[in-house]
Formats: sequence, structure tokens, C-alpha cells
Amino acid sequence: MQIAVHVLAYDVNRYINAMLRNVAPHVDKIYIAYPQRPWNYIPSSRETRVNPTRLEDINLGDFHNKVEIIQGDWATDEETRNACFDRVKAEGFDWLIIHGFTSESSSRVIRTVNYLEPPGSTFGNQVNL
Repeated sequence: MQIAVHVLAYDVNRYINAMLRNVAPHVDKIYIAYPQRPWNYIPSSRETRVNPTRLEDINLGDFHNKVEIIQGDWATDEETRNACFDRVKAEGFDWLIIHGFTSESSSRVIRTVNYLEPPGSTFGNQVNL
């Protein structure tokens, strides 16, 4: 059984590296969708802003061989996730974990949705930063 995880890397400087260290031992591949700018839900933001998370902010560490960064300039959340899903499907993975960040406050992480937790793992544990 092959398991992949997908994460969006937009304005996630505080969380992305902790998430990568947490998930890497439990999956076969990590897909990072890296948008250049915000989605088109607020057109003025899309015209004036860029992704505050830079590629060099993402520390791939010892698991660089498990990571694929998909870069794009997607107009919607759905386009972003579908770009990743299409790649995962084409590569024949059995499971895709969708990892999402929310910012309820500036000092909390986050939730993981739709995950399959391998026996004995700590993958599903919440990380407080």
C-alpha cells in the first residue's frame, strides 16, 4: 500500500517544517503545492501579493527524496488540490492524506483531515508550536 500526503505551502512558514518532520516517517511521498500568489477569491490581493513562504523556507532535510514540490499559479483552492491529486493518481498511490493548516490563533496548529494513521505512529497527534 502506497501512501502520499498533500499540503498547500502558502503562508505557512511557522508550521511547514514541523509538519514535514512529523509526517515524513509515515508516508511514501509528500506533495507540496506551492502557489506563487493568492487565489482569485479577492482579485486585488492576487494582483498585489506574493506567497510569503519562500521555497528556501521549506527545509526538506533527510527526507528530500520523498518530496515533490508542485509549483503553480492557480486561481482557486480546487485547482491547486486537483493539480496535486492528478499527480498522485498518475503515480499510482493507494491513499492520499490531505493535510491542512488553520490559524485559529497565531500560536496554534492546525488540524489534519482525512488521514490514515499507521499503527503505533504519532502522525495524528496535534502539534502545538
